[in-house]
Amino acid sequence: MHTYFPYLICSDNELEIINEQRDLDDYLHSLTAEQQQHCVILNKQGEYFDLAFNLATPLTNIELARRVTQHLAQEGHCCLTKITSLTASQAFDLLGIK
Repeated sequence: MHTYFPYLICSDNELEIINEQRDLDDYLHSLTAEQQQHCVILNKQGEYFDLAFNLATPLTNIELARRVTQHLAQEGHCCLTKITSLTASQAFDLLGIK
């Protein structure tokens, strides 16, 4: 494997926090083959991979911020409108992922 846990899976309009292999297996089981084609993995070093762990096109810092703030809003967090751009490190910090 090219990356270590934890990491984020970014799909079309969803963000999933993956802490261990079991989380990944459970998440992948819930996706169709087509949905899996639209997923990218982000590790804490800022590297993006597809689900086969091949290098993938990174999200922009603006797109990453949109997905992170959307995820946090769904969890009930507020005051997120000022967050417009995030690096990978900032995204992991904001999500409270160690």
